[in-house]
This record gives sequence, C-alpha cells and structure tokens, in this order.
Amino acid sequence: MNDSALDDTLAGLAASESACCCNPDFCACVWQRVGRLQEARERKTRLWLGAGVAVVALGTGFGTVGAPYYTHPQSRISLESSQLAPSALLHVSE
Repeated sequence: MNDSALDDTLAGLAASESACCCNPDFCACVWQRVGRLQEARERKTRLWLGAGVAVVALGTGFGTVGAPYYTHPQSRISLESSQLAPSALLHVSE
C-alpha cells in the first residue's frame, strides 16, 4: 500500500463511522507510516543539534582568533642542594 492509498483510506475512515473499508494490511501500513514520520522527526532533530554545535564551535573559534598571547620571560633556576631539601619544598622553616 503506497502513501496515497493510505491517505485515501485514512480520509475515508475519518469521513465514515464504520471501519469496513480497510484493507487487510492496513494496520501494518499505518505502523510503517508512523515509523517513517518518527524517523523524519529524529533526522530533523539531529540536523538541528548538529547545526547548533557547529555554530557554537565556529563562534568560539572566531572569538579566540584575535586574542593576544603574551609570553613571560624565563627566569633561570639555580639548583642548589638547600632548595631541594624537603623542608624547603614544603616551605617549612628549619
């Protein structure tokens, strides 16, 4: 049963009070149509979520491109044995 026949059958059911005009495979076609509608809705939701993630990612990327980067001058570290003592590392006075 194709979509137009299913639509005609549903229109006939809506117009009449009895359900005698149904084909034997009517219920299977209805559930198949419901499945297609649900797949289309899920596809649309995934599309919008993906577009939202892309917009946020691009906005974040464009926002950080012009940010300046400052470097700090390196200081020389002199390694003396007194600086490597556990009390010095823990900032405990001896």
